[in-house]
Formats: sequence, structure tokens, C-alpha cells
Amino acid sequence: MRTEWWRVTAPLALVGCVATGCGRSTLQPALPGPGLFPSGTHVGVYGSNRRYLQHANGEPFVLIGFGNEGRNSPAVIAQLAGKINYQRAYAASWNQSRSANEYALGRPWPDVNGQSDMSVWNETYWNNLRDYLVHTRDAGITVGLTLWDGHSDLPGGASGSQSTWNAALNLQGIQWAYDVTALNQYPNPRANGGAAERLVFYQRRWIDRLLVEIERYPNVVIELDNETDQAPVAWWLWWADYIRSKQPLVIATTWNASATIPDDVFSSDPRLDMKSYHDRSDVSLTPERYGWNKVIVADADNSCSDLDADTARGVAWQSVLRGGQWNDFVCLDTSGFPDLAKVGYYGILLDFLQTRNVRPWIMAPHDELVNGARCMALPGAFYLVYTSTSVTVDLTSMSGTGTWEWFDPRTGTTTQSGQVAGGAPRTFSLPSAGDYVLWIR
Repeated sequence: MRTEWWRVTAPLALVGCVATGCGRSTLQPALPGPGLFPSGTHVGVYGSNRRYLQHANGEPFVLIGFGNEGRNSPAVIAQLAGKINYQRAYAASWNQSRSANEYALGRPWPDVNGQSDMSVWNETYWNNLRDYLVHTRDAGITVGLTLWDGHSDLPGGASGSQSTWNAALNLQGIQWAYDVTALNQYPNPRANGGAAERLVFYQRRWIDRLLVEIERYPNVVIELDNETDQAPVAWWLWWADYIRSKQPLVIATTWNASATIPDDVFSSDPRLDMKSYHDRSDVSLTPERYGWNKVIVADADNSCSDLDADTARGVAWQSVLRGGQWNDFVCLDTSGFPDLAKVGYYGILLDFLQTRNVRPWIMAPHDELVNGARCMALPGAFYLVYTSTSVTVDLTSMSGTGTWEWFDPRTGTTTQSGQVAGGAPRTFSLPSAGDYVLWIR
């Protein structure tokens, strides 16, 4: 009987590294190639705590991401490997002014005299997509592929007049519409039907090919949209149903409380697993949203400029301690991506979680246990605090003696450590000015 690689490698590596303090690269092997996973298995929702995702091998993880809209080149992915584990990226660009063969974006159809030929596949695009998924997989990065960008690249968006889904910009004369009636009316659409049927045919044709292509990669989740406020909710839910009928993929949505798929639908609909809120802070990680028991991501995608590294470091830690995830973002044309200083901070955060065996999925936010700081805890067992001041932690529920350490999230080093008796509130003095992480266990 074959023993799966993770049932031997991961626990042994973890025990050794807790003792020796070795780096994350030896703790977290790259996600295995497609041959080691059964066909059709992907990143999923962690069943024991649906606020987190799990790798295809069943191991839960916290999302820490950084990207700039398009598919990053292999050289950039190499810079990000071991520092992040998540990227949002457009599955395709529908802007006809961009090259169909562009690596970062591109289109699944070739150009013919300035128009897209939707009846023919552009294999350069598909080769680029596969290359990106291979490199992100091998770097341990989960990819959220955005299907439809109504904010920019579809008719009605900021660049909608240049969209290949305008009838004048494709050879088939297909005109875009968010037509859920047509989706339901034509379960087996034809390429030679009426206008609505042909639209459904080519929408479905694109999604069907994409699902076939990503089936072999375990590191993909589906982001339905990017900042779209023109489609009816039923249109998005139709696509969630359709995708789930083909593959057991995580289905995500984006933006804010009221647009695309509003909170009242997202919070209760079982077809939706994950939502990214576009705000450059952790304010979207509210107790109410935590109570939905879904994956909530604080996402910096509400401005193109690069968020400064110190602020981003703080938001990342606070997002994790509030029971959420963090995804940083800059626009495609922003210079200086990736910010290696900031990426280094994200790598330190992930390394800390891994080497200390911190498991947020068995903990919960407990700010009431501290004064003026963020705290995640399994009361009586584990306390994780992020603070810029000395802090008192209520250890009443902890019996016996625990260990503690002050961890510097800028350098990745432990600056002070010791033992502490439980049974009462205890005060810990900040080692020096700046932000620190207190870990009690």
C-alpha cells in the first residue's frame, strides 16, 4: 500500500524544525506535481473550520498573497516563492488593444485584422496559462483565477469600448450581455443560433476549455469576478452552479458589501466559499463576517499605488489574528513590483506560523483577553498577540506554567522568551519601540 508523501514528510520535518529553528524552506515542500494527485482534486475549504482553505492533501493554511492583476512571469514567481502562498490573477484579458499572446494577460482567441476569432483557440494563451500554473504550483502558491472583469474589460466597464465582447471586435458578431435568462434557456447552446444563444455558446465554450485546462493543477480556486456592479446576482450564481457541476472548486467573489454578490447573499448561499473585500486595512474582518464561517480576505485592491511595507506588515498580522486572510495588490503598470522588503515581511509571517506550529483554524479572535491589542487564542492553550505596546493577557483559563516569546515581525527573530504561570492576568513588557508578536503556549 502506498503511503502519501505528506503523512510522513510534514510531521517529521515539523518536529525537527521546532527543535532546531530551521527555515521554512525545509518545512513546507512545494506542492507536488499533477501526477501525485488524483485527477480533479484541488485546493478546497477546510471542513473543520470553513474560514480557511486546505491544500489538496487536506492540510489547512492561511492565505497571504501579493500580486498585480496579471500572471507573473517565472522570474517574478521565483522571487515570491516561500514568501507568499496566494495570488489573484485575471484568467484572461478581454481588452482588444492588448496582445492576445501577452504572458501576463492575453486572450484565448487569436486576432484577425483587429478582431478576435472566437471559433479558434489561441494556443499561445493556453500555453502561457499552463506555464504560470506550473510555476505557481511548484512555488507553493494558490491562484485565484478571475473569470469576468466587469470593472474594466467587459462592455460597460472602464475599458468596455475596447472589449473583444463587443460585436464589432469579434468575427462572430457576439455582443456581451449579463443574460441569465439565456443561460437558463439554452442548456445546449449552438454556435449558429440567435444572438442570445450564440452569446451563451461562446461564454460556455471559454469556461469549458478553462475548466479542462485547470483540472490537472491542485492550486487553483475560481474568482468569479472583479468589481462588477452591472450583473444580476442570479447571473453569478448560475456560473457558480455550472462550475461546481464540472469540478469541486472553491468559488470566490470580490469587492464590497453591496456590489457583485452582496453580503446578504454571500453570507447564506452554500455555493459561495470566499470573499475578498477591497480595502487597504483589516476593517472588513468584522465579528459579523467572522460568524458567517466562510473564508474572508482583506484585500488591498482599492488603489493602484504600492502599500508601504510597514503598514502592509501590520495589516497582514492583524488580518490573521482577526480570523481572516490578507492579499496585497498593486496595479499591473505600477513600477517596483514586487516590493521585496514587503514580500520578506510576508515570508516571515508564514515562517512564524509554520515553525511554531500555529494553527489559527483551532483558535478564534479573543481581543477581550488583552488590553488594546489584537489577540487570537485557544484559551487555556495558545495565545497569539500583535501589539505595539506592553500588554496584559488574561491567562486565567491556563493552568500550570506556559512558555512565551516576543517575536520581531521585521527581522524574524525572537528577542525575549521565558515562562509564565497561568491562572491570572499577566503583563508582558514590550522589548522596544515598534510592533511585536507575543506567542504564549
